[in-house]
Amino acid sequence: LSPDTMASHWCRVVLLVLPVVLGALLLLPRPWQPVPEECWSAPAPAVPDLPEPALAQREYQVVLFGATGFTGRLVAQYLSRRLAGTGIAWAVAGRSEGRLEKLVASLPEAEASGVGIVVADAGDLEALKAMALRTTVVASAAGPYTKYGSLLVQAAAEAGTHYADLSGEFFWERRMIDRFGDAAVQSGAKIVFSCGYDSIPFDLGALMALDKFRSAYPGGQPEQVVSVVRRSRGWLSGGTLSAIREVGRQVYEGIESLVDYRDPYLLVPNATCRPDSYVSG
Repeated sequence: LSPDTMASHWCRVVLLVLPVVLGALLLLPRPWQPVPEECWSAPAPAVPDLPEPALAQREYQVVLFGATGFTGRLVAQYLSRRLAGTGIAWAVAGRSEGRLEKLVASLPEAEASGVGIVVADAGDLEALKAMALRTTVVASAAGPYTKYGSLLVQAAAEAGTHYADLSGEFFWERRMIDRFGDAAVQSGAKIVFSCGYDSIPFDLGALMALDKFRSAYPGGQPEQVVSVVRRSRGWLSGGTLSAIREVGRQVYEGIESLVDYRDPYLLVPNATCRPDSYVSG
């Protein structure tokens, strides 16, 4: 290879790897921060009264969007096991009807019977709106969400369809709250981000630990909750790596602020008590 070709190759490698490294470094654990006394009695933010969406007549109760990807297939297999014989109508969705048909065919016959197929592209707002109007809940496994998730959030918020995803892209989540939060309030849609490894073991684990603590020590106030991962299977998926690279790229190129990156209240600007001065863990 010529020197110019080698230089070009290494430049591409650096441009691909640097955002991932930057994103990973910014997520390194930091010293824990004690919760001040006044925060334990601080009032919770007001929750608006939401209208009940008109969901009773919808065709499906759950639609899994992005079902043919790595994570989507795992979710589809889980749903097929859990929903078999329950009478709950659900469907898989994505842009390729052929791949969706292969996915359904790969599920055990007894469990896959009756699973619907919905064709919709992440870039086609009208198709996403039509899909959202057919289901009570849409679960999205189609990431990185910064690139592929915005129109689906819009469709769900406007249709009064409850939405959940696996995102950990908090800049994108902040933008979605700002753009479509009012529409979701008006329609009654509940938009729930980060329903995956970013949040489920740690947020719900902390809640369960606090509940146990309060049962054992009424009136007590814990100083900290530590989450420890003792064993883990597998590795980061391609979508997760792409999401880390995208967040790192946004900070590196100045699209997003490093101050916002380190703000633990970026997604809850109306928090009444702010004991943390930086993201910890």
